[in-house]
Amino acid sequence: MRRPGKSFSIGPVVITLALLCTGCLGKPGLVEYYYLSSRVGDSPFYPGLELTGQEIVAVGPVHLPPELEQAGIVIRSGEQHRLKVSRTRVWSAALEELMAAALTRNLSVMLDTDQVEAYPGSRFVEVRYQIELEVLEFSGDLQREFSCVIVWSLNDNEKGGLVARKRFVSHEPIKEGDYEGYVAAASQSLVDLAEEISAALAGNPSFCRNITD
Repeated sequence: MRRPGKSFSIGPVVITLALLCTGCLGKPGLVEYYYLSSRVGDSPFYPGLELTGQEIVAVGPVHLPPELEQAGIVIRSGEQHRLKVSRTRVWSAALEELMAAALTRNLSVMLDTDQVEAYPGSRFVEVRYQIELEVLEFSGDLQREFSCVIVWSLNDNEKGGLVARKRFVSHEPIKEGDYEGYVAAASQSLVDLAEEISAALAGNPSFCRNITD
């Protein structure tokens, strides 16, 4: 005999949960992937770097702060201590790898050599110069600018000493006010950084000494 009382059906609840889980109640956002491009067409060139056939310039490692160690692109807001990490606009690979790859391409063009590789380099080469990067800031506000602050060190492994250590600071305007403009500004900041490092590698007198400014 059926007991009297309120009846309770779980059917609608199950259906609702199922719809939520499968995304049927709302179309999920399309994920867009971004990479850092090489933009060195108008940059100066520094040919004449002397390397043997087995020697290379190694770019890396690149050390990121914790807030940048994720796939989503980080947007700084106007409020202090707050940032936004996008779920649908993401880097196409680990950010430190993209930065090393972009710098490698930029340096290769500016130095007019194919002997620049991302650290640690291929198996049968010898690292003559190594560029290590400590990233302090690499993000921006879509409505304002992209900020890049990196302390980079250049070491000459043959001579066993520090050639240069500098703090690079760049603020690039984000002209379009969107993610495309954000990544374009980020790419340009690495072009400017590559120019500074190329000058050091090419023997610019202002860099050819141990410096820490």
